[in-house]
Order: sequence, then structure tokens, then C-alpha cells
Amino acid sequence: MAYFKPSEATLSKPYITSIKRDIESSKPIKTVDGLETFIINGEIEKLFKAVDSADERKISSIIGSGRNINPIFETKSGKVYKFNQIDKAPYSGMGGSKKADAKTTAMQERASLIAIKKSIEKNGFSDKIKFLKECKSEMLKEYPDMDGEWEETFYQQGVTVQKQVGNTKFDHYSRDDGFMDDITKMVKNYGISKKDTWNPADIWLVNNLTENKKKLQNIIDDDATPITHFNDIMRDMFINGEVIGISLKKVSGKKALWELVNVKIKGPMFDKEGTYKVDSIISKFSTNKGVFSSTDTVIKMSNNVDSINFQIRQNSRGFSNLKFEGTSKGASKARLGKSPVDMVANLMKSYGLTSLNNHNKFPKSAADFIQNKNTHIDKFKTITNWTDINVTEFETHMIDAFNKNPSMANSKLMQLHFLAELAKIPKNKLDDFLTSMAYLSMKKGKVFGPFAKLF
Repeated sequence: MAYFKPSEATLSKPYITSIKRDIESSKPIKTVDGLETFIINGEIEKLFKAVDSADERKISSIIGSGRNINPIFETKSGKVYKFNQIDKAPYSGMGGSKKADAKTTAMQERASLIAIKKSIEKNGFSDKIKFLKECKSEMLKEYPDMDGEWEETFYQQGVTVQKQVGNTKFDHYSRDDGFMDDITKMVKNYGISKKDTWNPADIWLVNNLTENKKKLQNIIDDDATPITHFNDIMRDMFINGEVIGISLKKVSGKKALWELVNVKIKGPMFDKEGTYKVDSIISKFSTNKGVFSSTDTVIKMSNNVDSINFQIRQNSRGFSNLKFEGTSKGASKARLGKSPVDMVANLMKSYGLTSLNNHNKFPKSAADFIQNKNTHIDKFKTITNWTDINVTEFETHMIDAFNKNPSMANSKLMQLHFLAELAKIPKNKLDDFLTSMAYLSMKKGKVFGPFAKLF
């Protein structure tokens, strides 16, 4: 078991902030004697104030150093522990894979906006401690559960954005209202009901807000103007530092990375590194007591710089249509987003394929399936190289699945239809089709708006 060193009670590392969070929530903490729950006594109150105010000197004084480490962590039973008697292991690699809900994500994004705004206004921070002294209290108001890992993410986000935009002065920063609200309403004129299907920017940095809003509205007011022209103007504004949209992701490495999407034109696709090659397609139809061994279809693709896992499955529990979602396995290791289903349908149509992403058009019971089983069996015959059972087993497994979980069996048949359509594409064209679908999930292309991805 590895225990903390006094030198690790620093805000440049995530430990002390995370311990503070656990004590405040009465979460048991691993010590030399096992799990203990600490109370907030006078010394701990002082420590917490020092952490909140980013006072490194005070933190060090309270914790102690060398041979003079102070016993300040007190339990309900009266036991007292030193910092170097707390197990470090639970706090190494913190954060886990728990997916944040919409409310938590909103709080995180507002804290990101504060960090980015302060970093730009202060012309960058030379170190994390100065950053925390300036920003921590304000970020905590937006995101009270901020831990050490998120402090690091916000700091690195601010560093990277300031380096990318330089000393540009913005008069408007938006996440919830203001320009975000304006641009969301503007693109509805192009039939875009959900802004993120056009541009996934979570925050906006805007200069000359009134002037640029008027310029964009004038384009909207011209009925003959297509979305691609609107995007061209947005692209010019981005390049000129007038309107910059940023899609936020938790930092995946030691530094926040910055990628421009739909900003620079390189041929038919923007920022395109090359066609992805299909590595594998697998959709398991085997069942155990009616439960599928896998509920989704996974398509793995790669090129010289990245690899993607494309997941096709129910969009929500119960009977629902399919979603097409990509996850990068390269530098970003991030969820790329969903390919807009109407654009996937149009892509399929351009290849002479039939899109049938409607759960009401597929069987919802074993009886319905049996009535039309030959149609589905014929489809299955075309995809045997992409699944884990043979044709003679297909009917039995599907009936078992319908009897156990009808909505999942319904989804599997929708996936089967999609794969059967893919099987019609000549092998030399399949890579192109799936590359286009991947770029739809990344929101890359002429019909999408320009943004920077911060990850």
C-alpha cells in the first residue's frame, strides 16, 4: 500500500482537492488502519479554506513537512491521522468512466468558460497556482463538485485556448444565452431544429457582437442563401477571430489539444486526413436464454492517424430507432458524436440504398417475426461474414430474443437491415461510404459549421 508524501499536498496535483471532497461528503477514506470517516474539525476547516483560496503556503503549514507531519485528520471515534497515513491508491487515476448527466455537464462547461475567459483576459497564466488564485472560487460557484482532475482540465483548457487565440479581445462569452441563443434560432431557418447537429460548439467567444449578429442575420434574411454560404461567412469570422465556437471535452492527456474542424478547406472534405479503411464489422446474433451476447453492431475503422469504433444500436430504451455513434481510439479517445440520422438516410440514398430506421416497420413480437421470417433470413444470408452464428441458427435465436426482450430483438432486426444494405456496396466503395458516415459523426463537411475541438 502506497501512502501520500507531504510534498503531494499541493494544488498542482489533484489529491488534496479530492480528499477535501470526500471528507465533505462523509465518504470513507482508506488509511493505515483501514477505512475511516473523517470529521471537519478546526484544523480541517483551516485546510479547506486554504485549498479554496489556493494558498499553497498555508496548506503546507497545516499538513506539515519532513518529520513534523501534523495529525489533523480526525475520525468520529477520536482517532487522528496524518496525511502520510492516507492511502494514495484510490486517488491515483481518479475520475473513472462515470458519464456525467446533462446538469453536471452544463456546470463543467460553465466552469470551462470561466477558465478560458480569465486566461484570455490575463494573457495566459504562467502556472496553475496563479490560475487557481484567480479562478477557483468563481469556478466552484458554477461547479461545486470540481475535484483536482477537473481543476487540471480547466487550467489546461485555458492555457491552450489563450495560446491559440493570442491576445484577441472578445466582448462576449456565451454558453447558455446571448450568442448561443441567437445562433440556435438563426439556423432553424435552414431546417436545423437541433443546433448541435450542425455545429457542436458548447461555448462561443465573440468580438463585435452586435455587428456580427447583424451580418449573420442579413444572410438569413436572404431566402436564396444556402447553409453552405452561411457556413462560409462563419468560417471567415472564425479565421478573423470574430466568432469562435469551441466544442469542449475533458482533457485526455497532459495538455489540452486543439483541433480545427471545418475551418480550413482541403479538397472535398475539411481537415480530412484520408479515407478510413474498414478493419472489421461485427453484429452478434447469438443468445443465451434469450439475451443477445451483444446488443449493438460495431464497425472498426482506421487510417494513418486515428482509429474509430462506430456503434449502431437503440437510441434509447424500449422500442426506438437506431443511433450511429463514433468513438475515437486515437489521440482524442473521445466520443465523436452521433451521425444525424436524416443525413445518414441521405447518404444511403446517394449510394442507391434504402434507409429503414423506423422501429414501427419491424416486428415487435415473435409472432410478427415468424410471419415475415423469410425476409429477414434472406437479409441474414448476406451478412454471415459479419456475425457469429450461421443461417440455420438465426430463426431460433431471434424467436428466443423476442420472447425475452422484444424491443432489443426489434433493434437487432433494424441493425440487420442496415448491414444488409451495406453488403450491397461494392468492396471498393464501402470504405468511402463509412468514411462519410464517420465524418457526419464528427460534424465535418460543407453542411456543418466551423468550430474548434478542445480535448
